[in-house]
Amino acid sequence: MESGKYYVLSDGNNLTEGMTKEQILDAIADATGQTITNVDDAFITKIKEQNKNVPIKIWVGTQAEFNALQVQYEDVLYIITDTDELAMLEAEIQQLKQNKEEFTVLTGNLIPLANSPVATVAVRLPSGYTIDNSVVISIMIYVNGRWTYGCLGNDPTNEYETKAHYFISGEDEQLVVFYAKRLEGNADVEIPFKATLHKYAQ
Repeated sequence: MESGKYYVLSDGNNLTEGMTKEQILDAIADATGQTITNVDDAFITKIKEQNKNVPIKIWVGTQAEFNALQVQYEDVLYIITDTDELAMLEAEIQQLKQNKEEFTVLTGNLIPLANSPVATVAVRLPSGYTIDNSVVISIMIYVNGRWTYGCLGNDPTNEYETKAHYFISGEDEQLVVFYAKRLEGNADVEIPFKATLHKYAQ
């Protein structure tokens, strides 16, 4: 590899010869009409901001800094970093990151009914969680050596039907009882549960 030249990698480790720094700067000067001696961050930003040979300036600051400006120009894109919308978006992202919690399983039993086996599980919701439009319950049902995904509705495999049976609201806790009814197959199969609660920002 020759010193003083820039190379690019192609097809694995095969080197394709590039241009020297001076040749690169000359090519940029020919393309932009500007003579430069170095490619720094400011120059790269200036090239990125060009749109049909019309430079676009970008101003970034807080709402207070924007309000303090004496003049706003038409050829400048003003980006305000502390708007209510951005703050709300950031808060929502943080909320989503923390909102996946596991249910505490209180009881689990199989209720073998004629032609309609039902597995019932009561779960305790974490404090502050309710069963409404802001939560989604997903259930993993383990039958015949494999996990089957379920939710409050029909299972995608159509082998089980999982529904919320009822829920009890209390001051400090809530109990949710849901069941999975096997739609076909062996009525004596044990159906253990693994449930996950997802709460989304209101």
